[in-house]
Amino acid sequence: MPWPFPLFEPLEPRRLLSVSYTPAQIQAAYGFNQITFDNGTVPGNGAGQTIALIEVDNDATINTDLSNFDSAFNLPNPGSSWSFTVVGQKGGAPPSTPASLDESAETALDVEWAHAIAPAANILVVEANSSFDSDLFPAIYYARAVPGVSVISMSYSRAELPGDIDTNGNYTTPAQHTGITYVAASGDSGSVSYPSSSPNVVGVGGTSLTLAPNNTYASETAWSGSGGGYSSVESEPAYQYAVQSTGQRSTPDVAYDADPNTGLDFYFQGSSQLYRVGGTSAGAPQWAALFAIADQGRALNGLDTLDSSTDTLPMLYALYDTSLYNSAFHDITTGGNSSYSATTGYDPVTGLGSPQANVLVQYLAGNITIPEPASITIALAAIPLLLRPARTAARLKAPLADAQ
Repeated sequence: MPWPFPLFEPLEPRRLLSVSYTPAQIQAAYGFNQITFDNGTVPGNGAGQTIALIEVDNDATINTDLSNFDSAFNLPNPGSSWSFTVVGQKGGAPPSTPASLDESAETALDVEWAHAIAPAANILVVEANSSFDSDLFPAIYYARAVPGVSVISMSYSRAELPGDIDTNGNYTTPAQHTGITYVAASGDSGSVSYPSSSPNVVGVGGTSLTLAPNNTYASETAWSGSGGGYSSVESEPAYQYAVQSTGQRSTPDVAYDADPNTGLDFYFQGSSQLYRVGGTSAGAPQWAALFAIADQGRALNGLDTLDSSTDTLPMLYALYDTSLYNSAFHDITTGGNSSYSATTGYDPVTGLGSPQANVLVQYLAGNITIPEPASITIALAAIPLLLRPARTAARLKAPLADAQ
């Protein structure tokens, strides 16, 4: 389809809430505070990796907001241990258009919480000139060409369009670049959204998280606003054969706390006041941070960083139907959105579940191996090749020319 495509819509409106969680609480609940490498000598903090965050318009107060956040929660400021960079959609100066209230909140949320989970990872913010595809795609194209970028997070969504299938090449690793994982929020309207529906993107749905009195994990239910369902555009990717059989790509793949009633603390617009926020856009940058930590572990093991379509998504789904699944994920079995209910195992509201990061990261880093489940092998062998979606290397590597 010709550009411009329709606008991406902002996710969950930002507002003051009555309940929220701090970085330390989330780190403990999902097991991030238990991650170390090399026999406990190296903290799992994303060191050496770069997370790119795709944002819209210029958030002039983001440096102040990040500084306030770091001071409040005892996190390291940018310096010799990690870098923080803000550029425009093609790598030059940021846009001249000031960010709106929602855009500023989204940028602050993404930056602060990606940093909260992977405090030693570099953060690159690429600010697009607008929320049109014609500006967002060049921002992605720039980010994926930057050396060292191993994860790209996108906290925006819109309804699917037939032409979306032709843009999947945007969410792949360019030739001569180390692997890149793409992460996107599944949206807050309870339906399928793009780009989380791309088979090359890890879609993140939403939950309501409850903590125990000692701040450890107590329970989760599916959040009613969590985007999810079955794509009308994308065919079912091979990595989903073990969890569903509709022939269509389902989303989300994974989940994270998103309910505004169990929101997250953050600062924005230069205020010294602490705000709270919800929405699936809160989970996308934190899953991006999880993948950055896994890539840190992979680097220590001499492995390449994860690639969405060939590594990350197949590895996540390979855990299903294994003894490791319930150790690596919190399986969400209650709650639902307007169309689907959470169930035991995979479902199109919370995907595979939320992370038990201390186990999942070690698996993704190559420190835990699992045998290939016999049931998956048999299931794949029984599916005629003609019914399997084509995934040629040429297509997966092809960039979208207009995005340059």
